[in-house]
Amino acid sequence: MLQMSGWDFAFSNKAYGHRWRSHRQVFHQHFNMNMVTKYRAVQLKNTRSLLLRLLDTPDAGIIDNLRSSVAGTILEVVYGYNVASADDYFFQTTERSMTAFIEAVQPGKFLVETFPLLRHIPSWFSGAGFKRLAEQ
Repeated sequence: MLQMSGWDFAFSNKAYGHRWRSHRQVFHQHFNMNMVTKYRAVQLKNTRSLLLRLLDTPDAGIIDNLRSSVAGTILEVVYGYNVASADDYFFQTTERSMTAFIEAVQPGKFLVETFPLLRHIPSWFSGAGFKRLAEQ
């Protein structure tokens, strides 16, 4: 399912080998104990923004506010992109992507994991909902 949905590119989903080691090396260059201090200003800015949102809209729900704060921090650290609001296009795209990823990685949820031959059936075929989900 990871391969069908395009999530096999991430080094966390790769099998151990040369490509995994090279991806891990690049990741470690930017996210190790010595580099974390570089992102402190971004973390503080997003934490302050979270606290202001919690004060301004206490009824909005802490989970949604936390999710947008974490996503905002990640998008800024990784891509240098500042999330304007919860309606932000890239924030919404990230939310949809993570929801699909969580669905795709649930072990044993899809029969195609047990019978890889099923990946060749057409998406319109009855019982091929996994293919439509992977395409999304």
